[in-house]
Amino acid sequence: MKWAILGVLGFIVMALTTKAKASDTGVKSTANKWSRFDSLFKKYASINNLDWRWLKTFCMKETSLGYHPKVARGLAFPNDVDGSTSEDKKSWGLMQLILPTASSLAGRNITPIDLNNPEISIQLSAKYIGVLNKRYKGNIRDIAMAYNQGEPNQDRFLELERLGRLSPKNYPAAREYFDKWKEWWEYLANLGEFK
Repeated sequence: MKWAILGVLGFIVMALTTKAKASDTGVKSTANKWSRFDSLFKKYASINNLDWRWLKTFCMKETSLGYHPKVARGLAFPNDVDGSTSEDKKSWGLMQLILPTASSLAGRNITPIDLNNPEISIQLSAKYIGVLNKRYKGNIRDIAMAYNQGEPNQDRFLELERLGRLSPKNYPAAREYFDKWKEWWEYLANLGEFK
């Protein structure tokens, strides 16, 4: 949790200083830092019939566009597997995929070093979100929650919801994940990042 807070705080400071510098020079604030992976989001979203803005929002939610300290370390030093893992030691890379999911999507054994490569991370994440998009018929809430907690847990959530047995105590982390995802979506949209 502390890394998430530090990542968000670092991102906000970066955003504020970038915005101030941009207004001084007349350059749009998104010039480098905000859009550094947009071409990859667009490329792999197109291949998987997705809205590229979904990928960018997932990346913001997962790693603040790679500015989260551990992810930034993995981008800078891809071979530093221990230094670039998530807090729970289960996921790596810009899009925070777990190895079994990434390997299944790739059709080969994927390593943490592979996931520290932004293109591989975005490519596999886009493929996974494409699978989820088909499975959950474009319902972004269900897609985001499944991305966070896995498809079996999301299916149980939907079954409890269908039966009217869902309580606020069921799946709070996944619900919070989607709420944060929506906040990032709105934040990026308000900044004009979705052009």
